[in-house]
Amino acid sequence: YLFLFAGGLLAVLILVVVLYLCGISQIACLVIGVVESPKKYG
Repeated sequence: YLFLFAGGLLAVLILVVVLYLCGISQIACLVIGVVESPKKYG
């Protein structure tokens, strides 16, 4: 479980960095919000 958790954090971090460098941070926030919502409420 710990490896999965660490892997997930690393993947999210890389994704955020890539999107930030691409300059679409606002879209990234919306996408992350949509993706994370089902995990929190579902």
